[in-house]
Amino acid sequence: MAIEDTRKLIKVTNEGPANGLIALGWTLLAVCVCQDGASQYAEFHLGWQQEGEPAELPRY
Repeated sequence: MAIEDTRKLIKVTNEGPANGLIALGWTLLAVCVCQDGASQYAEFHLGWQQEGEPAELPRY
């Protein structure tokens, strides 16, 4: 799908939730490496590109 088809954007900083969202139908748009002082971490940018409301991970 084209980037123009993205209906909602979300950013997560852990691969577990990112993989869960991808399994629910979200599209991985970008992975960015960020730095905060001496710490580095990844940001996973995902887009909902389907009709209807975006799927969400269950909350525990």
